[in-house]
Amino acid sequence: MPPDPSGPGRARTATPWAVFQLWMDAWSLAVEAQQVVLLRSARLARGDQRARREAQRMVTEKIANGLSVAVDAAYGATRGRSPVAIAQAALRRSRRRVRANRRRLVRP
Repeated sequence: MPPDPSGPGRARTATPWAVFQLWMDAWSLAVEAQQVVLLRSARLARGDQRARREAQRMVTEKIANGLSVAVDAAYGATRGRSPVAIAQAALRRSRRRVRANRRRLVRP
């Protein structure tokens, strides 16, 4: 990424295309997350040992993902990345985890 002409510490202006791409990434994450919610709900409804493990895993993953995204955002901000670039990185990380959960949950 080229140096910021506005000087250090100032946010870059996001292009309309970057904002649109960010919106599309967020929309895709929402769709994939809904699928995981459905799959997890079915697993939790069983109430067995797998359901208890899934509930614990769900909470642990949410905390870990939130902390990872916060650390990445802080690091990106200190490196002068734009808010859109920081958000895109957070969405990529979250989508990767959501996809892994979906793959895991569809297995019998």
